[in-house]
Amino acid sequence: MNKSTILSTILLLLKAATFGTSAFVFPNFWSMHVKYMKSSSTLGVGSDVTDVTDVAMIVVFGRPGAGKSSVAEEAVRYIYQRGQSDKGSAYDCLALDLDTCVPKWMKDNFAKGVYPTHEERLQFAHSACDYVEAQCRSKQSESKDNHPISVIVSFSFVNTDLREVYRSRFPTAIWALVDTTEEEATVRISQREGHFYKGAPPAVSDDPPTIASDGTFKDSSTEKNNSEWLFAPVIFHHIILNGEDSVTANAVKVLNELDSLRAKREAIISSESEI
Repeated sequence: MNKSTILSTILLLLKAATFGTSAFVFPNFWSMHVKYMKSSSTLGVGSDVTDVTDVAMIVVFGRPGAGKSSVAEEAVRYIYQRGQSDKGSAYDCLALDLDTCVPKWMKDNFAKGVYPTHEERLQFAHSACDYVEAQCRSKQSESKDNHPISVIVSFSFVNTDLREVYRSRFPTAIWALVDTTEEEATVRISQREGHFYKGAPPAVSDDPPTIASDGTFKDSSTEKNNSEWLFAPVIFHHIILNGEDSVTANAVKVLNELDSLRAKREAIISSESEI
């Protein structure tokens, strides 16, 4: 774990300790965190923090087969239903499933049991971030009265490197983990049809990735057992969505968090406009 990641984690822990378990903070503290993340990005070319700031974003992530897309789609459906019945609660919302960003050659490799290398994952992560940023800009240009837009992103984010790139580009995003066991996710993968991801090959070890005693994440990209297929531990602040709960229940939780985050973003924009 590099210095910036450690410091960022400390900031988030201080936030949680100061303001409770909520993923949200007061505008001034949140602004300080955003400025820190912008100044501490160390992930190389293309890792600059996006200046798409007027966005309330939630990333729904978890093991392949956890039901992330279903939760995100249901949350968006509720948003538009609410908007149709109550104009006061309607707002611009963008739903982005990053599976659409996976190139065909990578999908073909997944089907063959070949996992992308660390370098290939970084390239994909940056291209996916570029896609999200472009979609946000497009939606913002359509937004009425320049109000903040809301974005629900869904993707597995199995590996730590993928998460680090995305978090460096979108530091204000809130992460919501659809928490399922490896066994349950595997069953769901076997039941779905038409998806490029069929799961890890049999040679993969059952031992999960680990965090070393010095706090660094154990890089498994060079291990013979190919354990980079396994879902890496989540070591940053996130919201838990119980994978055993219904899609509807988890979608409502996402919607409630999005409403709260949107209110915080609007407060920040309002306070900055008064300066």
